[in-house]
Amino acid sequence: VDLDLAENDLNGEIPVEIGNLTQACGSIRLYLNALDATNPVLVTFLDNCADWTPQVSPPQNVTILNSDGRFATVGWDPVIGLPEGGNYEILISGSPSGPFERVPSTATLFDLHANYAVAGPLEPLTDYYLAVRTVLYPVVNGSWNWNDKNTVVSWLSPPLLVSTGPAGE
Repeated sequence: VDLDLAENDLNGEIPVEIGNLTQACGSIRLYLNALDATNPVLVTFLDNCADWTPQVSPPQNVTILNSDGRFATVGWDPVIGLPEGGNYEILISGSPSGPFERVPSTATLFDLHANYAVAGPLEPLTDYYLAVRTVLYPVVNGSWNWNDKNTVVSWLSPPLLVSTGPAGE
């Protein structure tokens, strides 16, 4: 029995019922999606029976490194183990619960090894919530396939509050 769901833009919690597929042990492929597993019994099963890492997740330890009246520099620890062919995006909202939208082009980095980006221009004297996500594009014939249905987008990092100062600072 084979279960190959790798690189399919699946996201969310892996159902605990996957752990019942003991006859498929060794032939379960779930890697390069945006999946998560929090049930310890399921995690043990996946570690022993499935090829399920890496997953496309947001970077860790996201922080605001600097902000002024027009720009905010956001830093993070890059996601380890992902293949080339992706980027990080900074998203912005006026509320910690969203909705979030992409910040202007300075916030998209086409390098999964990057550990910071500058978001802006932003409006001065305004509170924003910034979050980061990871995007992984399939590689077809050696090139990134930007509009592929199997592009995998992670969930958002926890949003951080940034308050911009007066213009010109």
